[in-house]
Amino acid sequence: MRLRWVIVAVVVVLAGGALYVQQRARMERERKTARETALRDTLAAMRKAIANFHEDNGRYPGTLEELVPKYLRRIPTDPMGTPWRVTTEETVEVPNDFGGLKPAAPQGTVVIDVHSSAPGYGEY
Repeated sequence: MRLRWVIVAVVVVLAGGALYVQQRARMERERKTARETALRDTLAAMRKAIANFHEDNGRYPGTLEELVPKYLRRIPTDPMGTPWRVTTEETVEVPNDFGGLKPAAPQGTVVIDVHSSAPGYGEY
């Protein structure tokens, strides 16, 4: 009789553990999906701000901070917990011997896109 209760207790503990592991895995998947959605939304807003800056000023911003406060209230943090990786482009002054053409942006480095630097999320 006592052995029967021990077996029942072991089965209950094992079933509870299996349910816990299953629930924990589901919660992790949901958390990952929520962070990916937040990353996509944040990147879309930042890319829209860069495009609006370019449209208004005829040049790309030199830094992300140039987008604040007119295009973004603040520079958002990466939902993946890593720093942003910006795609930059070097612009140079065109010499006069090329017919006096003027460059589209001042000399220096400009921000043309932004990505997450989290492993596996660089293509977002």
